[in-house]
Amino acid sequence: MSIQERLFHLAMKEIDRIESDGQVSPCPDEDLLTAFVEGRLSGKAREDVEAHIAGCPRCRRVAAQGMKLIGENGGAAVEARRSFRYVRWAAAAAVVLVLAGILIYAAAHLGRGGVPVVLVTEEEAMLPSVRGFVPEVEGGPIVEVVTPKEGKPVSPPFELRIVITPGATGLPPDMDTLKVEYIGLENVDITERFREHIRDNEILIENAVLPPGRHVLSIEIRDTGGNRSVRVVGFEVE
Repeated sequence: MSIQERLFHLAMKEIDRIESDGQVSPCPDEDLLTAFVEGRLSGKAREDVEAHIAGCPRCRRVAAQGMKLIGENGGAAVEARRSFRYVRWAAAAAVVLVLAGILIYAAAHLGRGGVPVVLVTEEEAMLPSVRGFVPEVEGGPIVEVVTPKEGKPVSPPFELRIVITPGATGLPPDMDTLKVEYIGLENVDITERFREHIRDNEILIENAVLPPGRHVLSIEIRDTGGNRSVRVVGFEVE
C-alpha cells in the first residue's frame, strides 16, 4: 500500500472516529448549529443539540466560534454558516495534515512499510493533566521497558519494546491478563492498542506515536498463578 493510500485510509478512519467516537447522536449540520447559536431552536430540538454539544468537544468549539462571529457581525447567519463549514473543513484538514506528517516521517526514517501506531490520541492527551496515583506492585512478573530508555526524551515515531519475565514466583507471565492504562485524572484503558503487538513474552511496537509532552502509562500483568505486578512508566515526548 502506497503512502498516499495509507494516508487516505487513516485519515478517513480518524475523521469517522472524530464524528462518532463517544457520541450519542451524529453531529448537527451547520444550519442546525446556526439556529442553535442564534436562539431560534426550542423544545426538543434545542435539548437534542445541547445534549450533543455537552458530549462533543468539536461541536462545542464550532458553536463557540459561531456565537463569537454572530456577536461580531450583528447576527449574520450566512457568515455564521460559512464559519461552521470552514471550521469543520479545517478540523478534517488538520487530521489529514497530522497523519500526512506522521506517515512521511515514518517513511523517511523507518523505510517502506513503516506504519505508525498511535498509543495515545490528541484528545486523550488533552484530558485533565492531574495525574492519578498508581502504586507499583511487584508480586508477579517483572516488567522491563527495554526501549526507549526511561528518562530519555523521544521523538515519534519511536521503538517501544517491553519484555515481561517470571518474577520471584518463577511462574511464567499470563499475557492474556495484560492491562495498559493511560494515567490521568480518569485513567484510559489502551490495552487493545498493545495486544496485537504481543510476541511471546514481549511487546514490540516499532513505530510508536505519542503526542508531545509528558505521558504516564500503567502496565499490569499477572503470572499463571494469578500473582500481580504493576509497573508505572513515563515518557517525555519532544
